[in-house]
Amino acid sequence: MTLFALITLWSAPGLASTVVVELDAESGPLQAEVVEATVWHALWDVHHHDAVFVQDASRADWPSDVGLHITVSWTGASPVSRPRVTVRSDRRVDGVIIEGPQRYVEGRPSFVATDDGWLMMPDASLRAAVREAVDAVPPPVWGAQDELVSVPIVVMVDAGTRARHGGAWQEVTLRRVARANALLAPAGLQIDPVVIEAWGARTDGNDLAGALARLGSEPQSAVGLRVGVVAGDGVLPEHLGRASQPGDELVVLDVPPPPGRDAAWSDADVSVALAHEVLHALGVPHDVEDGGLMAAHQWGLSLLVSPGAAALARAAATVRCAHWDTATAATTLEVAASRWIADPDVQLDYIAYNLAYGPGFPKPYVIEPDRLGPMSNAALSRHYLQAATRTGDADLRESAAWYAHAALAAHPSGSQATVLTALLASTAAPDEPLPVFGAGEPGIPGPAGFYLEP
Repeated sequence: MTLFALITLWSAPGLASTVVVELDAESGPLQAEVVEATVWHALWDVHHHDAVFVQDASRADWPSDVGLHITVSWTGASPVSRPRVTVRSDRRVDGVIIEGPQRYVEGRPSFVATDDGWLMMPDASLRAAVREAVDAVPPPVWGAQDELVSVPIVVMVDAGTRARHGGAWQEVTLRRVARANALLAPAGLQIDPVVIEAWGARTDGNDLAGALARLGSEPQSAVGLRVGVVAGDGVLPEHLGRASQPGDELVVLDVPPPPGRDAAWSDADVSVALAHEVLHALGVPHDVEDGGLMAAHQWGLSLLVSPGAAALARAAATVRCAHWDTATAATTLEVAASRWIADPDVQLDYIAYNLAYGPGFPKPYVIEPDRLGPMSNAALSRHYLQAATRTGDADLRESAAWYAHAALAAHPSGSQATVLTALLASTAAPDEPLPVFGAGEPGIPGPAGFYLEP
């Protein structure tokens, strides 16, 4: 079985080129998704441009702007299969594809030492072969990039990472952000490093949870997601990053390249971790399926952003960074959460925290429940209850009851109702009854006895 993929590469407006990748999906040791991700990162290593795969494109459907044709197959039996990569620069003239210069490379086996002995790494072998082949042919021309939502980040780099990269540590950071942005582009967003600064805290690459906690306690020098970069010790780690989900801080591990490899190899690992953790900070949970950027367990490089992860990330980034009206923002988040998140608690966290980091919560009674959906009402109810618990404010407690009643009226049964019923019970003060839900004036639903401005 042969799988075709079109990779569209982007850059200057008015120019375009498509890279056609032809994969023999059955002859090799890697799944097609892993091959695609490996080829994508190899192209970025050489040309530093984005690539978007489009599946199952027959030769008759190739667009008029084909620039490179890459063929990937395998030779030898597993576990020592070797990739065969052919790269050819193509162009179409009057509807006819004119084949250009060609480069053929047969990859060499690649291994990594583990506690159980030497482990074959066919993805590393493929990546090296694609890089060698692509580097020998003329690069394509690049096309225009779509408009993206920009998420500001503040990057704080620890002493170990700065020492590893010397005077180039800021340049290395920008290079990795650029690759992460190429991975995030299918979700419709990019991260914008408004500040890159030295981080003076004592950090340990084997304790990312501790590094994340320390990052959260640091003073904020600018508005944006805080990204901590922590030096790893070179041992293959279990985790390359950690984030508050959802939240406004995340940490990624700076890992050195494998022996005999250049910096692009570790750039890829760090960039994948950065993109993955940014999506977590925006409230995107792990995907159920393996192989994508948001898979819970990853082996090798990843590339694809699932439709659910893209929808959740785009909605959260837009709400946080576009300064929307609160009711409109809540509706946008609720639509994404109801479609792509199954867990009721995770739904409420996704809506509440992204509202908090975006337009913020309204004052009590400013937004009527009938302007919001049931999930948004539940999220606001929980927020006001938590604030009332901290402050003892009776208005906040009654506001929590107001929104919870509205949400429960829309969903009187099911898992969401269980959460809301417990939430309503919690809003009652020990020495006073639960507020009776009634109608305020002039005709706007509200707690009995409260008169709301029209």
